Amino acid sequence: MIAENVLKLEQNYIRIQEENTRLQRALGEDLPRPMDCEHCSYYLQHYIRSGTLYVKTYSGHCTHGRNKNRKPDEKGCKYFEVR
Repeated sequence: MIAENVLKLEQNYIRIQEENTRLQRALGEDLPRPMDCEHCSYYLQHYIRSGTLYVKTYSGHCTHGRNKNRKPDEKGCKYFEVR
């Protein structure tokens, strides 16, 4: 009984992989990413310490050019490079 369930799961996994491959070909190899600071390789997220944890703030900065104090959802600038 367990072997039958494992076989069904394996078949379902293979089907999902094939569907994923088909969708990636239909959309192109690279899925489009938003061109905002959060997805830029030059963006550094700021954190705040809360007790023993570090929590993301809604702020960061750019390490390329002179773009300081950037928000994660700001549209990318001329230096944007996908992370």
